[in-house]
Amino acid sequence: MPELSYWVAWGGSLFILALVFLGPAKNLPERRPWDQQLLRPLFLPHFIFAGYMGLSSVFHFLYSKGYVYFTPVGDPAPQEYFLQLAEAQQLYVLAHAALVHGIMLASRYRAPKFSLEFKSYSGGALVLAFLAIGLTALFHAIPGLDQFAVKTDNLSLVASVVAVALVLPEKKWMYSVVALALFGANLFQSFISGWKEDILVPLILLGALLYPRYKKPVIVLGSISLVFLLFVLPFFTNIIREQSWQGQAEATTAALEAFETLQNASSKELADVNWNFLVFRFSEISNFVKYMENVPANRPFYDWQIIDQGFLNILPRTLFPDKPNMEAMVMERVLENGIIEWYSVGKVSAKPQLVVDGYLSFGMFGSWLFCFLIGLLSAFSSVVAERWFGGYLWGTGLIYTGLFQVFWRGSCWEFIINIFIWSFILMALLFVLFRGFGFLKKVS
Repeated sequence: MPELSYWVAWGGSLFILALVFLGPAKNLPERRPWDQQLLRPLFLPHFIFAGYMGLSSVFHFLYSKGYVYFTPVGDPAPQEYFLQLAEAQQLYVLAHAALVHGIMLASRYRAPKFSLEFKSYSGGALVLAFLAIGLTALFHAIPGLDQFAVKTDNLSLVASVVAVALVLPEKKWMYSVVALALFGANLFQSFISGWKEDILVPLILLGALLYPRYKKPVIVLGSISLVFLLFVLPFFTNIIREQSWQGQAEATTAALEAFETLQNASSKELADVNWNFLVFRFSEISNFVKYMENVPANRPFYDWQIIDQGFLNILPRTLFPDKPNMEAMVMERVLENGIIEWYSVGKVSAKPQLVVDGYLSFGMFGSWLFCFLIGLLSAFSSVVAERWFGGYLWGTGLIYTGLFQVFWRGSCWEFIINIFIWSFILMALLFVLFRGFGFLKKVS
């Protein structure tokens, strides 16, 4: 039965998660509890990446069975469609296993070569946050370095979250005021951005940093907050995008209007928008099925084309002015596979995720290969960050999380490889800068 095949594949991802968090892998990559290394690639980043990639498909499956949430309201789709869903889910669980394999293979943590030294942890996080803000302004002022500015801007956000998490046990009121003000300003910018991820990620990061010390409050408050935000954010961000992205309203004005509309919205309106988000946006399996229907039946596999475009995207436009528009190149395969119509370009974000790009390139082997490589690169980045910046807190908690967050969210191959290369270059520049400022001391 196709439905049973789907559930076996979907349950396979739960089994992999259980192996990581509860089974033989739970004390890897070091013999310490997972909650003491939650931000390393094997744990929270892998959980979010795999959850979005494969586990979220359950909502589209229920929709295809004729359900709205857990209530049957219509007829199910034809059996042939469930066979396609099962095939796609099988590739998801294969990619999930490949991702974890790559992460575990490269998670070879050693004692750091350098230590990042400050008089207090929270004070150090604040220093790094303001340093990142200054670097963002500098990079914005220099033509061609906007890509670095985006990364240092995110680094300042992560540093403010780290500062809030560290200042609570220290009980230093002056640091507390500064840390909370900086975190609040960053969170406000996230709310008016129109991106759901920009709101959720700093809150999830704060919960991950607080969890080892405040387990029960984080579990209770975090779970309630996450469910609430997942329910209201699709409605909220849709209004901001209509008013700010596609209209003429300023971002702050659009956000205020979104808050007002949200307060007046009925529970049914919120539920309808949220269900549509869960079925067609949070889960991308419906798009994956369309790709699998078209490739290779109507169009040959892309072979090395997507990989070549990824390496082309690494080249800086400042040095290569004739570099093609990479967004347009990615959208070509979205359009030619019928995922969206041409008139929707620029209005929706429909770039394929990594497992899809792997399938489009080399079929089932490609889905395995792409996710295995990303697992390797993700863990390698964390290992180097800890080696250079003094261990888990500053290396993975700040630098890796601030610069390599693409390994949390995923994207298409071209953007992932570009972000990895330039984030690594920026990490090396920050290492030199921190050494110059005297923050980093070589461990004897």
